[in-house]
Amino acid sequence: MVLGLGLALATFPARYALSVERSALPADGRSTTKLRLVAEDVFGLRLPWTKEVQSNLQFAGDSLGASLLYSHDGSATLRAGTRAGTITLAGALAQGTIELRLDPRDADQDGLPDAAELLSREDRAAFTSWFTAIAESQALAFDDAWAPIHRDCAGLVRFAFKEALRAHDRVWLSKRKRLVASDAPDVRGLRYPELPYLGDRPFRAIPGPFDPAVPIEEAFSAAPSAEILWRLGTVFISRELKDAQPGDLLFFTVPTAADSRMHTMIVLGARPGATFEEPGARVVYHTGYDGQVKRVSFAELLAHPDPSWHPEAHNPRFLGVHRLTQLDHSSARPDLVGFAEKAP
Repeated sequence: MVLGLGLALATFPARYALSVERSALPADGRSTTKLRLVAEDVFGLRLPWTKEVQSNLQFAGDSLGASLLYSHDGSATLRAGTRAGTITLAGALAQGTIELRLDPRDADQDGLPDAAELLSREDRAAFTSWFTAIAESQALAFDDAWAPIHRDCAGLVRFAFKEALRAHDRVWLSKRKRLVASDAPDVRGLRYPELPYLGDRPFRAIPGPFDPAVPIEEAFSAAPSAEILWRLGTVFISRELKDAQPGDLLFFTVPTAADSRMHTMIVLGARPGATFEEPGARVVYHTGYDGQVKRVSFAELLAHPDPSWHPEAHNPRFLGVHRLTQLDHSSARPDLVGFAEKAP
């Protein structure tokens, strides 16, 4: 009798427990952990029964940017947000917590925490598609969200950069005047304006590797100039236009009576080895002087009546092809040096 009762207790669910694959995740917006509600007997041994997570647990992680994706088998996958803190999951059957922790590592010593870089090939491709589409669209009609005070060559880069990292949902799309088609998915690992560590300040403002002890307001900027983008926000690729890829930036010096300013253009549709005659090889840029955004082919740019605007290696005003730092995570490199030292 006692034996039979013991066997019954050992095979009947006495309670349910929350099974968490990983109870601590980096707050990088991309790491995940699997959640299940599993049955246990009176002795704490797991039984082959589960309950649906979605209908039995309340999720409190929205404030940290975390999200839950429910599966048809009743389990769920939690994706980390970009802010540190404790996520609670509670219900009548079980409860548990998951910690999100910021990781300050800067493996390539480029001044950006790895958590704020586009580390996957898929995210880099998605970002580039949206970045170039949004920038090109400004040549058709200025977006209302692009404030007039920020409409210059660097402002075009900044605006397209930030908008490329937003959620391109129905609300976002409804606010666009003209948008060059992009069938790319959204970037999964990052979401503006809630970037890991950086918040709404995605661009470096001072040189040196990332140091979490330095206030973000001091180390990063939401509105860098073209010169700061060149110095601290990009990686030099080449002085040959054929090496440009979509999303790369071209930089030029613009001499004035008192000093030297900078001008930048965004590459559209170019590929390694592209010919100047190829229709997709274009740039888009804000003129600065007359408030226009122009979209021209490489061939048209090379035919500009002022040769100082020709993107050719022998032109001393052409500073070359550069890639946004967030897109370059290939290897460690020494920190960028000052304007005078970096200029050719």
